[in-house]
Amino acid sequence: MDSEHILTLCRSYPKHEGSKVLQLLIEHVNEWFQSLVIDHSLGQKIDPLTAGLIIHIPFSQELADYQTIREVRKELMRLINYKAELISAGVEVPFDLEEEISQLSEYLKECTHPGFKLRKFNDEAMRAYKRQNIAVRRFLERLRRDGYHAEAEIIRQNLKLGLSSCYKGER
Repeated sequence: MDSEHILTLCRSYPKHEGSKVLQLLIEHVNEWFQSLVIDHSLGQKIDPLTAGLIIHIPFSQELADYQTIREVRKELMRLINYKAELISAGVEVPFDLEEEISQLSEYLKECTHPGFKLRKFNDEAMRAYKRQNIAVRRFLERLRRDGYHAEAEIIRQNLKLGLSSCYKGER
């Protein structure tokens, strides 16, 4: 079975997200695309080669260092304790204090995973990959349910999914 047959099959499921990912990869057979480029290409309905030129793909580096996180946590705890003192004294908590606590908490959420393990910039790319992987797996399950066992197996064998993805085959 050639890529054209698989592509035609994918086009018969136009609403399925996994089908859209596969169509894009099969239309550009043997070309590697990063998951963020695939996401952007499908979202904006533009060619992935163009999307690769206009999207910024960050390097995998930490958003903050441990020293900064420690200092932010220390300041946040100081402000929370101060707020508790104000509340216990019956004094109204100033809006500025609430706002600063909120901003520091949001910063920690953005820069760390639970347990204060540092996040990396590529988390967005990882989320895009996971979404695409799940969508393609669901699509392959759908093909098998609809009786396309051989086609689903060919797709599984030729598809390379990761932070960079490719459909290996002949066009």
